[in-house]
Amino acid sequence: MILVQFLVVLLFLYIGMRVGGIGVGFAAAPA
Repeated sequence: MILVQFLVVLLFLYIGMRVGGIGVGFAAAPA
């Protein structure tokens, strides 16, 4: 399940960078 969480985090980072910029990406990183 850890791999699934890792992929979800990467997905949120990608969406964050595409939509809200680097700031949103970094904000989502700890999650």
